Amino acid sequence: MRLSSIKTAATGIIALFLLMSLCIFVFPSRTSIPPGEKKDVSQILKDIYEEIKEFDKYPGCDFIKREFFVGEDDDDTNKDTHVVIIVQDIEEKAKVTIQVTYMERSKGRPVVGIAKCVKTLFYFVRDNHSEIIKSDFDEKEKEHILPGILRAIKNKKKLLKEIGSNKELKP
Repeated sequence: MRLSSIKTAATGIIALFLLMSLCIFVFPSRTSIPPGEKKDVSQILKDIYEEIKEFDKYPGCDFIKREFFVGEDDDDTNKDTHVVIIVQDIEEKAKVTIQVTYMERSKGRPVVGIAKCVKTLFYFVRDNHSEIIKSDFDEKEKEHILPGILRAIKNKKKLLKEIGSNKELKP
């Protein structure tokens, strides 16, 4: 009796281990970079700037401002991280502001997100080099959120091209 319960427990543990291993590959972290593509924060910030500067300025504005939602779902209403990025040309450098708002669902209306935390990162880009001015994020948070922001920008650009709304993108 005791041997059969040990075998059953061992079989369950092995099955759980295999399931967890499969989940690592099937459900990767929501905002992290795949292992082979890990970039340093400075490079990701430069990439974000390069992607954003391809958007047009809104009429009457001397800066570029765009909003994104970070997450894996195709529907933005299911994403709980809202990002605003502003790029301003100041003399011979660009000042980039990234504001991240972490939302939580309201209890009575689950589609409505309410801001629970707002963090901001300011940096300059000059001569293909990024320099952080001020950041509310620690290093680990930056490594976690910035790849997701970059992916959200690329996804929005791809969507705009697919629907033929290139009016927002520079020709």
